[in-house]
This record gives sequence, structure tokens and C-alpha cells, in this order.
Amino acid sequence: MALQADFDALTGIYNRNGGEKLIAKLMRKDHHFALALIDLNGFKAVNDIFGHDAGDEVLIFVAEQLQEKIRKNDVAIRWGGDEFVLLLQAEDEVSVKRAIEKVNDGVKQPFYFNGDPEPTFISMSVGVSFFPAMSDDMNTLIKLADIAMYKAKQNKVSAPNDYLFFADSASRNGSQ
Repeated sequence: MALQADFDALTGIYNRNGGEKLIAKLMRKDHHFALALIDLNGFKAVNDIFGHDAGDEVLIFVAEQLQEKIRKNDVAIRWGGDEFVLLLQAEDEVSVKRAIEKVNDGVKQPFYFNGDPEPTFISMSVGVSFFPAMSDDMNTLIKLADIAMYKAKQNKVSAPNDYLFFADSASRNGSQ
């Protein structure tokens, strides 16, 4: 039963509950890592136009890409809905960018639903924060990644290929 509580039934990767436990464990052991929060662009349209089975197909595919493209010591988590988290054993933006680019290349594949001859594309918006450089508090770390991810989402409209933003540690609001 405990195993089911920590893993997503649809994708087989960690769910938010299991992910939060893992983050807390990494923090306790003082492992340095990057937290990359991923939101899928175009996912709602897939669900609305082609149905939830098509949406499930996308979520399963994205989870597979996350697992295939990251290193074995990194972890993929389905955070909820069409949001995912990657815990990357990297302390610098260059390493993180390289890892995220591999995932992004895998996710940008065309989908063909219900015999529709026109492909549907899913893209990602990603926000990244670093432990412990930006915060030693899990909620703050997640909030910083979330703020950065929404900046990436907003920027995607004006710069479609700019999908990745790193959190600004100045927006920590006084957290230690």
C-alpha cells in the first residue's frame, strides 16, 4: 500500500507524495540538486479536443521521455495533472540546461490522435531552482521553480524556443 502512495498509477514514476518524501530525504542528507518544474504547453487542448485517453497517452509518453533522457541518478516525478518535476544532481545552470534540452528534444515529437492527419505538438515550460543555493526550505524551493516556470510560459508567447527559466534567488522573500 505504501508503494502505491508514492508512485503515479498512470505513468509509474514517483507521484507528488513520493517526490516530496524524496526531496526531504535529499535535503536532510545535504545533497545538492536542481529542482526543475515542468508544465506541458498544449496539453489542455489535447484533452479537450481528443479526449482523456489521448491526454493519458501524452502523459505516459512524457514520463517515458523523462526517464529515458535523464541520468540514472536523477529522478522524474509526476507532480500532478500535466506538471512534472525533475530532481537533477547538478549544481550549475549549464548542466541543468543540457539535461533539460535532452528531455525537451524527446517531448517535441508529433502526436497523431484519432486518425487526425495533422500532427499535434506538445511543448514544455520549465522553471529551475537549486538546493541549497537558493533555499533550504522545500516549499520555497518549489515556489521559486514555479515562479520561474510561469516566466518561461509567459516568454514562450514572444520567444517560442525559450522554454527554460532559472529562478532568481533574489525573490526568496527573506527565507533562509
